[in-house]
Amino acid sequence: GIRCVIAPSFARIFENNMFANGLLCVALPKATIDALFITRPELIKVDWENGAISWGQMVANFQLSDYQKDLIRNGGSVGVMIKLAAELQQAGKLD
Repeated sequence: GIRCVIAPSFARIFENNMFANGLLCVALPKATIDALFITRPELIKVDWENGAISWGQMVANFQLSDYQKDLIRNGGSVGVMIKLAAELQQAGKLD
C-alpha cells in the first residue's frame, strides 16, 4: 500500500526503480521532514501532478519531470510501453 516515500535523498537506483514501478519518491530538505514528523498529521496530501505535499497548514513543493509523471500516471515503465505500443499501432506504425 505504500505509494510514496519521502526522504532527504535517495540512491539513484532506488529512485529510478520507484518510478519504473509507478511509485513516487520525493526528496525534501531534512528540516521539512522534521517538521512533518513533529506534527505527525493524520492526513498527508500528495499532489504529484502539481508537485506539492501538504499537511495541516504546511506545504512543501517538489518537481517531477514529464517522464516521471508519465511513469506514475501509467503505473510504471511497463504501462508506458503498453501505452506507446497502442499509440503506434493506432497510428499504423505497428502491425
